[in-house]
Amino acid sequence: MVLLAMMLVSTFLELLGLGLVMPVVALLAKPELVEQNKYLKMVYDFVSPASPQSFLVLLCVALIVLYIVKNAFLALQSYWQSVFIMRKGAELADGLFDGYVHAPYEFHLSSNAGELMGKIAMADVLSLNFLMPLMIILTESLVIVFVFAMLLFLSPWVTLGLVAVISLLTAAVYFPLRGYNSKLGRAYRDEQLAMNKYALQGLKAVKESKIRCAEDFFSAEYARHRDANNIVSAKMTFMGNLPRFLVEGLLVSLGIGVLLVLVLSGMSTGSIVLTLSLFAASAIRVMPSMTRIQYNLTRIKQFSHMLDTVFEDISGIKPEITSAGDSEIVFNREIRLDSVAFQYSGAEKPIIEDFTLDISKNSSVAFVGPTGCGKTTLADLVTGLLKPTSGKVLVDGADIAGNLRSWRRKIGYVPQFIFLLDDTVRANVAFGVPESEFDDARVVECLKLAQIYDFVSELSNGIEHVVGENGIQLSGGQRQRIGIARALYNDPEVLILDEATSALDNETEQAFIDALRTLKGKLTMIMIAHRMTTVENCDDVVRLDGAGLKRNPTDF
Repeated sequence: MVLLAMMLVSTFLELLGLGLVMPVVALLAKPELVEQNKYLKMVYDFVSPASPQSFLVLLCVALIVLYIVKNAFLALQSYWQSVFIMRKGAELADGLFDGYVHAPYEFHLSSNAGELMGKIAMADVLSLNFLMPLMIILTESLVIVFVFAMLLFLSPWVTLGLVAVISLLTAAVYFPLRGYNSKLGRAYRDEQLAMNKYALQGLKAVKESKIRCAEDFFSAEYARHRDANNIVSAKMTFMGNLPRFLVEGLLVSLGIGVLLVLVLSGMSTGSIVLTLSLFAASAIRVMPSMTRIQYNLTRIKQFSHMLDTVFEDISGIKPEITSAGDSEIVFNREIRLDSVAFQYSGAEKPIIEDFTLDISKNSSVAFVGPTGCGKTTLADLVTGLLKPTSGKVLVDGADIAGNLRSWRRKIGYVPQFIFLLDDTVRANVAFGVPESEFDDARVVECLKLAQIYDFVSELSNGIEHVVGENGIQLSGGQRQRIGIARALYNDPEVLILDEATSALDNETEQAFIDALRTLKGKLTMIMIAHRMTTVENCDDVVRLDGAGLKRNPTDF
């Protein structure tokens, strides 16, 4: 509402400026117009100047002051307009990112991180190339409407004719180019997404890329899409400017046509000068508005596909329901997988089918079996990351789907591939906790349990040591142990270890297993492993065969 009020005030100042230009120009050309024109005479009598020259000086001073005030106000309006647009663009990007991070886990299984990042970047692009053009069109349209309203009061038939002709010309310029602009916008969006994808893949896979000598492949693919994007951008800019050349030429022709109409109508020379001065001043202001409207209409059409893509995700991605009720999940007795089945989207058959298993509190159970038999899928079902196709995961008889957030707070999870923040060891262990709430004593305790405190304490900054992006400064085993410390930080009731020792050497693995023994009976442990040495101390071992079917706990 504030911006709309500012637009109306700025439009009024524009009209006032145009209204003052007309008498100044007319009086310079013909001073006797003061007596001939009733409106000028009315103002002249109200001001009561010493002479017509004094009246002209007063008008000139008023015009100067008005334009200074008007331009200062327009500058202020431009600033607040930019703040408003950038804020809306930020809200769009924030909403998109928030939607992605709160989307169900299955959404991320079928999504490309590079494309998601590209779409988030699109939100910022849209603020400048869709929202800003929309605001400019609204502002300039107000100016044009009020200018033509003033002209309509002065010369109705000529103004109506101008409006009709200009409307037809605008439509004739915009609509034939609309389809091509839409095509360019779609190509620009696709090339932007492809650039983001190859840039992210090339940077993330730098180690494998160098070993395979594949740097040129990623560089060439990025450059190919960048070049295509540049060509499309150049065409979009040209198509945005093209209407300006057409409209300006047509408006000049119309201006000459108006002059001929006024001359042929038999209007007096004084009235023609007065009318033409207003039409000329109006044309000087309206022509830039017309070209801005045409240019920004083109930009909106070109970037409409980006808007569709962003809003498709904002409106289409439903957040994961992590709390369907107020009741907390209480874990005192057992976890039960009750006739659970799961089938991945697009898969021909379920990877888990009719699986039933009871896991007592503070017991330890291991899932073993060949790769692809569903071990990690079972762990994801227990955490609620995946929703069973059929069956339920129950904790003390309560379905975890009723309050996933409550259940997940009780879980410590060590995945196969540890993601580390480009931050300190301390921040990585206390993952997701504000720095002001870090518990350094707990961080050290967890590092000791994970058998990595001795290494960390020898670093120059200790737990304040920055590990680099995804722990690039650490070995695989060190990354895994920091991941284990992270899983223990929140003092979980359930600890899930998905191949947690796969990157550890035998000595470190044994030390870690010894540490786990100290936790045995204090929390529930679910282990996924290939090596029998890792699971030999578990209370139960569940073997899964290649078809993903369960076997009851057995001895090996």
